[in-house]
Amino acid sequence: MVPVIVGLVVLAVGAVALLARGRRRSLPRKVVIDPFTLSEPWRRHVAAAQATQRRYREIARTTPDGPLRDRLREIDTQVDHAVAECFGIARRGDDLDDALKRFDTGALGRQLENASDEPTRASVQSQLASAARIRTTRNDTDARLRLLTTRMGELVAQAAEVSVGTDTTEQLGTGVEEVVTQLEALRLALNDVNDNDVNDNDVNDNDVNVNDNDVNVNDNDVNVNDNDVNDNDVNDNDNDNDVNDNDSDVNVNDNDNDNDPGRSAASP
Repeated sequence: MVPVIVGLVVLAVGAVALLARGRRRSLPRKVVIDPFTLSEPWRRHVAAAQATQRRYREIARTTPDGPLRDRLREIDTQVDHAVAECFGIARRGDDLDDALKRFDTGALGRQLENASDEPTRASVQSQLASAARIRTTRNDTDARLRLLTTRMGELVAQAAEVSVGTDTTEQLGTGVEEVVTQLEALRLALNDVNDNDVNDNDVNDNDVNVNDNDVNVNDNDVNVNDNDVNDNDVNDNDNDNDVNDNDSDVNVNDNDNDNDPGRSAASP
C-alpha cells in the first residue's frame, strides 16, 4: 500500500512541475520599448508616454507609506500597460508611413490621365483610393495618439495631488483604465487596417495582367505580319506560274511552226 501511495505522490509532483513549466513558457515576452526605432511623429509620442511613466513612478515612490501609496502602486501597472499600447500603436503608424512611401501618387495621377483603356484606369484608381485610405487612417491615428498621451500627462498631475494627501485615487484609476481601453481599441483597429492593406497589394497583380494582355496583342501583330509574308509567298508563286505559262505558249508556237509545211515552203 505504501509503494502505491508513494507512486501517486511522485506522479502528482511531476504533473505540477509540468504545469508550472507550461505556464512559464506561455508567459508573453516583455517588449523592449525603444522610441528611437521609430520615425517622427511616432517617436515623439512614445517618448512623451515614457516621460509620463517616469514622472508617475517618481510620484509613487516619494509618496509616504500608507493606503494612498499602495493604491498608486496598483495603478502603476495600468500606466505601464498604457505605455506598451502606445508603443504598439506607434509601430503600426510607422508601418503606415512606410506603406505610403510605396505609393507614387504623382505618377499614378499622370498614369490615370494618360490611360486609354478601362482596365488600366480601374487599376490606377484603386491604387489611389488605397493610398487615400491609408493616409486618412495615418492622420487619424497621429491625432488620437497625441490626445491620449496628453491625457496621460493630465492623470500624472492628478497623481501628484494624491501624493500630498488628496484621495482621488478612484478617479485616477478610472481615468488610467479608460486611456488603456482606448489605446487597445486603437491598436486593434490598426491591425485590421494593416491586414486590408496586404489585400490591396493585389491591385499590382492586375497591372501585371494588363501588361500580359499587351504582350498578347503584340503576338497577334506578329501573327499578322507572318500572314502578310505568306501572302507575298503566294504572290511570288502566282508570278512563277505566269512565267511558266508564257514559256509554255512559246513552246506551243514553235511546235506549230515546225509542223506547218506550208509556212516552211513559203519562206524564201
